[in-house]
Amino acid sequence: MNANLEVTCPTPLIQASSEDFLIKPFCKEWPYQNSIIRDEPASLDPQLLTDMTRLKEIFELRVDVWEQSENCEFVNRRFYPNGWFDELDKTAFHWIITNARNEIIAAARLNIFNSPEEFPYYPCMTHLRFPGAMPFAFLSRLIIHPGYRQKGLSRKLALARMLFCKDKNVNWFQVFINHKRIINLFEKMNYANIGQAKVSYDKFSKPHSVNVFIKQKQLF
Repeated sequence: MNANLEVTCPTPLIQASSEDFLIKPFCKEWPYQNSIIRDEPASLDPQLLTDMTRLKEIFELRVDVWEQSENCEFVNRRFYPNGWFDELDKTAFHWIITNARNEIIAAARLNIFNSPEEFPYYPCMTHLRFPGAMPFAFLSRLIIHPGYRQKGLSRKLALARMLFCKDKNVNWFQVFINHKRIINLFEKMNYANIGQAKVSYDKFSKPHSVNVFIKQKQLF
């Protein structure tokens, strides 16, 4: 199986949980620069997406945030004019957090796999030891609007996805992480680093090393 998912646009899957800590200061082109308002809800809580017509908003937010980050060379409007999405979005469960104006200001997704071979990046990870019990869940595409950082939204989205999996008989979680602050967050939630894997953003890019973290069922 090829590790790259080929769709209508490049399909990066790595650093799935680091976007919200890699944001540069606002620039003039940032589309949501004035969107933060004072009458926010008492708690910005994740909700499972049920209105799939809003997926486009998530895809657009991914590009808007990454384009203003240190990873803008990989994800930007030139590569993703219609938003950042891939084949996993079709089968994923999506969580969103909205502000008082019902704008999506944070999102994350989760895919459940019944075998390692179903996972698109498994060929790049055969040297690592994974739990044998199936199914497992892959957490990815965590994205936070820069104006809503430092509010604990990354942790909220991580916990919402893990709680969801309790009813799905999921035996363990997997997530790719590179940023130190996100690593610290997941280590506090009993995730363990089992090694590194080299994966590609798309078929045109060179392999990139990611830290592979897992959490097993008994630690839920």
